[in-house]
Amino acid sequence: MQAATLLLRQVHPHWVKADGTAASIAFWPFPKDEGLLSVDDGDRVTPNASWRRYVAQPACSSAGVWSFDLGEVTVLGLPAQEDPLPNNPEHVVVDFRAFPEKLQKAKAKLLSAAANARGCLFAAP
Repeated sequence: MQAATLLLRQVHPHWVKADGTAASIAFWPFPKDEGLLSVDDGDRVTPNASWRRYVAQPACSSAGVWSFDLGEVTVLGLPAQEDPLPNNPEHVVVDFRAFPEKLQKAKAKLLSAAANARGCLFAAP
């Protein structure tokens, strides 16, 4: 992955605001994620293909795909590493674990701002 590599994030329909932007909660790992935010490597999969694979899984819903790039993550001190899964070889995790919850949320807001400035890359049909 390069600094300009887009990291693709699925955004649940509940996390899309009325103005069409993604809420910052979409860019913060939940407790069940143990501090790791799941994204896909945009150099290896298109937003459309990433979305289609994600929603094909049971109980997975996505309004669309937003992104931030590896450089934006690195500047925030958030390491990202490849984490291939059997059904998703392009899977990457962004590691928030080094930071307390308050800073995690602040970093998620910055990632949200970057993703919203870029706009939705693929919207659900």
